[in-house]
Amino acid sequence: MYEPITPRRVFEYLSAHDLESVHRATLRLMEQVGLEFGSLEARRILADAGCDVEEEKRRVRFPSRVVEKAIGLAPPEILLAARDPERDVLLGGGRVHYGPGTGSAMIIDLDTGQRRMGTRKDAADMARLIDALPHIRFFKNTINPCDVDPKMGERVLVAEALANTTKPVCSSCFSAEGCRDVIRMGIAVAGSEQAYRSRPLTAVSMTAVSPLVWPEYSADQIILSARAFSPSCLYTHRAKSLL
Repeated sequence: MYEPITPRRVFEYLSAHDLESVHRATLRLMEQVGLEFGSLEARRILADAGCDVEEEKRRVRFPSRVVEKAIGLAPPEILLAARDPERDVLLGGGRVHYGPGTGSAMIIDLDTGQRRMGTRKDAADMARLIDALPHIRFFKNTINPCDVDPKMGERVLVAEALANTTKPVCSSCFSAEGCRDVIRMGIAVAGSEQAYRSRPLTAVSMTAVSPLVWPEYSADQIILSARAFSPSCLYTHRAKSLL
């Protein structure tokens, strides 16, 4: 397992009082305003957990007790497993690990110096580069392959990553079906579903949409990942609407 990087200085922009104020304001927002969920399955799961679901508007309001209970169930550490166990990444406890940026569709060609669309070969080359860089601890979809069927992009990307690096593999997916296939690839490499649950070799990034919207494809990916015991990376994008 990788040793975490020890920062020389820890920046704490918010005091303990400030953090508690943000937490309490968030609880009020989730309980009084709620979030919009495009996924019917997600709304049903949240209703069963004790949330107030307004089905016509796809609005879910979270009682504070439900949120606090969920926070209490969160594990203190999360394992990003690697094909090589010596390259596992353990998150939590103030540990710091670095990874690459994500999601670029274009790249500067090293031979011509020209800007062009990314390819499957670029994705494989980037995985090998990440594999060789000692301070980059996990793979992310740094360059997206634009020379393949767009519906197959995340599948091709993760296949090249699993083949070309022994570090943990994290990637964005653009559909629930893509997420399901990425998990299936991780299970195939791990050897079994049980082996994958113990050491999940893939993690998937999902995005919410500001303000307070979880599109169907993102919420469904969270459900798939949770059922497979696969880590999830959650982000927020600013957009008018993706529903």
